[in-house]
Amino acid sequence: MPPQKIISPLALPVAPPPIAPPPIAPPPIAPPPVASPSTTQNGNRTDRNGFIYVTVKGKPEERGYAQGFLIADRIVKFIRTYAFFLWSEHGRDITFFTKMIKDLFGNIVDSQEYHEYYLEMKGIARGVVDKISTFSSQQEKDAYFTKGAIDGIKIVLPADSHLEHRNLVYNGASEEEKKKYTKDGKILIDINFDIIFLLNCVVTVDYAYSKLAEIFSSNNSFKQTASYKEYVGNVNPLHSHSSIGKSSGVLSSIVNKKGASEGGSDRCSAFMAVGNTHTSDGGIICAHITFDNYIMGQFDNIILYIDTSTSNTPQKPSYNILMQTFAGGVFSSTDFFVTSAKIVGTETTIGGFHAFELHAPACVRSRKAMQYSGTLDEYIINLRKNNSGDYANTWYIGHTESKDSAGIKRPEIMRIELGLKYVNVEKKTDGYFIGFNACYDPRIRNLECSNDGFFDIRRHSGARRVTLNEKIKEYTEGTKRISIAEAQSIISNHYDLYLGKDNPCSRSICAHYDLDKREYMSQENRPKPYQPKGAVDAKICSSSLCNKMQFMARWGNACGTDFRKDDFCNLRREWEYQRAYMEDRLKQPWVVCTEVNIATSGYDMNSAIKEYVSGSSSSSASMSPSMSTSIPNLNPVALALAPSASASPSSQKNIPNITPDPIQMLPPNNFKAAAAVAAGGSPHEFDNNKELKDFIKMFKKQNKKSYRSKNSNTRRNKKNDKKNDKNKE
Repeated sequence: MPPQKIISPLALPVAPPPIAPPPIAPPPIAPPPVASPSTTQNGNRTDRNGFIYVTVKGKPEERGYAQGFLIADRIVKFIRTYAFFLWSEHGRDITFFTKMIKDLFGNIVDSQEYHEYYLEMKGIARGVVDKISTFSSQQEKDAYFTKGAIDGIKIVLPADSHLEHRNLVYNGASEEEKKKYTKDGKILIDINFDIIFLLNCVVTVDYAYSKLAEIFSSNNSFKQTASYKEYVGNVNPLHSHSSIGKSSGVLSSIVNKKGASEGGSDRCSAFMAVGNTHTSDGGIICAHITFDNYIMGQFDNIILYIDTSTSNTPQKPSYNILMQTFAGGVFSSTDFFVTSAKIVGTETTIGGFHAFELHAPACVRSRKAMQYSGTLDEYIINLRKNNSGDYANTWYIGHTESKDSAGIKRPEIMRIELGLKYVNVEKKTDGYFIGFNACYDPRIRNLECSNDGFFDIRRHSGARRVTLNEKIKEYTEGTKRISIAEAQSIISNHYDLYLGKDNPCSRSICAHYDLDKREYMSQENRPKPYQPKGAVDAKICSSSLCNKMQFMARWGNACGTDFRKDDFCNLRREWEYQRAYMEDRLKQPWVVCTEVNIATSGYDMNSAIKEYVSGSSSSSASMSPSMSTSIPNLNPVALALAPSASASPSSQKNIPNITPDPIQMLPPNNFKAAAAVAAGGSPHEFDNNKELKDFIKMFKKQNKKSYRSKNSNTRRNKKNDKKNDKNKE
């Protein structure tokens, strides 16, 4: 989709965002701005390399409106996909969960403590509605959104995401339930704060739902809520209980059996390192991969820059944020971010976590910690405040200018194992932390979790606990140190500790559940054989990138393996029912993510390359074939990671060196080949793709003089050298 600019409906002037770091080439010419009733510009969007880059600014509702208007297509698609997911996983439609989240957390989020985010979510909903309103015909709506997704200004739920209208009569549906449907049997969803709030509680829903009977039975004030009436109304006829107090045990053990027995889901691999004995420049290196079900994780491709300067006060500084998020998110959810406080952060979930109390949801707590934390200690305070235990994580927070007791600045990293009742905090100025979905703290592991897999190497948490430690030690032996290049290698690793060989599967750091037969499953309610789940991205940040409010990312997964839904579903027919909701994720290059500033032009390609190289790897080896195919396109959000292979030795010494992995060397767009490698087969060889050749051609054209001076081994330069020698004589 071409870059867009929008006009906010709120005519209040705002301060301009910070000037973005210079990209390497002029961006494509943007189309004319979309017409809007006001004059305050507060957002823009561009799509590159699998990511959607969005910048928003202004007051809370203004920046929410900008996001909603700019990515309305993705928000609507996410809502419809989530509706299918909830119905398939829980047997309740999305309208129930919308009411549940509002009833449990609505008053909390609309309180003074979190009102800023209430307004932002309200603005997102208004932006989506206004975007829909720009289309004058159903044909235009069908072209921009999925065909049949919009009716008027409402979202049409897919037929396989709720009880079919024809079955209402056979299920004793109440009059209230019948009101959900139109005369032709559709369910329409209003686009308002409630549905956007549900999206932002996507990481909270399972935790709260598994404890819903306990919450309702312990607090009589919920008996008048819509979710209580639907929850009890659906269950009482089956179990003949007259009150929630009497039936709470049955409800929690039967109705919510899935959520209660599994606890928190396992997601993500990560590590964070710092200090002269661990990183190449003594600064921070942070790396993270998101694991998720593909139909949900495919919406985590939003790179959002939020200018929060309108919330800044002398008493309470507010920091700008660059984060990976999902369509409609006010917080990260995948939790990879940098802030203008020179803080970088990420997390890994605590698998099997089941402790929960009704306080504030994770979305507003984690956003507030990002926006209002200027130190590591402030981060702890903000994360713990009003903690519900939902989306329990181990957090890895780095501050490039943390002060010691004498006030001297130096990089420092921190791990927070954040349970509900128990918290374990550790800081280091020379060392590392790893993330593998289980806790070191025995109190959290044993008293607030069940079957977390900490010691079980058949499970991905147990296997990655060992593998990540070994990889960190391998890259810090002797004079070795971790740089961006080594971080790329570590998080794209496919070693399977249980089988003792390279094997892209659920147990590898770069996880591929879709390639895993799962014959070694330790319990039946774990992910199923060949489940479409696993790594959907990879991100890396260094102190240098953090200080410039940038980070590196790759959409798809760390190793670059394609996922093609048709190839997958044709091969694994048991997952056919998800085909309509899946999206392809093809191999993408590593890019440097930053604020989108489409208006700026006239960049110097050479300067951008030097800027990146000077702050990256100190590896002395040349770029591998797999890395060569990942030179990004020339655009404002995908800065070049390396010059061409013919660069001079002085610049070439800093080119990241990635050891080729069999899965990286697969023919492009070949899922079956990936499956063959996972089964122990051999990959096919292939030439460097056209992208690299185009990059070199453009580089030569735009920087002819510099190119000649930097490539003394080319034939042309050799000829020039001979001429110069003769002239000297």
